[in-house]
Amino acid sequence: MTTVGYGDKSPKSIVARIFSIIWIMLGLITMAIFTANVTSALTAASLELTPNTLNGAKIGVLNNGTEFEHALSEGANPKVYKEIDNCIEALNSKQIDGMLLDHYTASFYQARDKLKSLIIVTKFDLRRDVGLLFSNDRKELAACLGFYRSNIWRLTQTITSTYKLNKQKPITNFSLFDDSTLLIKQFLYISLGVLGTLLLLGTVWEYLFRSNGKVKGQVELGDK
Repeated sequence: MTTVGYGDKSPKSIVARIFSIIWIMLGLITMAIFTANVTSALTAASLELTPNTLNGAKIGVLNNGTEFEHALSEGANPKVYKEIDNCIEALNSKQIDGMLLDHYTASFYQARDKLKSLIIVTKFDLRRDVGLLFSNDRKELAACLGFYRSNIWRLTQTITSTYKLNKQKPITNFSLFDDSTLLIKQFLYISLGVLGTLLLLGTVWEYLFRSNGKVKGQVELGDK
């Protein structure tokens, strides 16, 4: 990209100095463009699968769950499915943009390999209270459940602690130069072409002109 930098070799003639300036400038520009595109590609790869909001998205939810109300509260357009297989099929066929599942529901189906073809994009901290209502003739049952409420809570915590949801991530492929960077791509190709041409001209100059000069000097030295 540039010269050695120690001052041991430097261009002497005007043509050589102009050549060196062009070479250094094009090298710096090319490396700057390449570095910028690598940074942009890595940033896009890390952010493209992490939505900030569900506003306006078509989200599939299961029937008899709280996900429907959660999706509405997030501004999404929920679509209810009775079975998880139907929801997955709709997602694979692009009928919906994603699925919103409860943590324990998702871990349940993940343990049974229902979600192996999907990826877990992000988690939303959505909470909702769930209660039980009893009629007046079930007061004894309500009192019994209230008495064992602490035991029920511990049992519930023990059972739900076994539901582990593993993060499923895709193998992300990205391109350093996509269609949106057409101008940058063309400029980079032109710069590489100019650098290649200059390298070829420099090689030809080295082997033809300087080699002839050395041979001529040796002949003149021999004549003397």
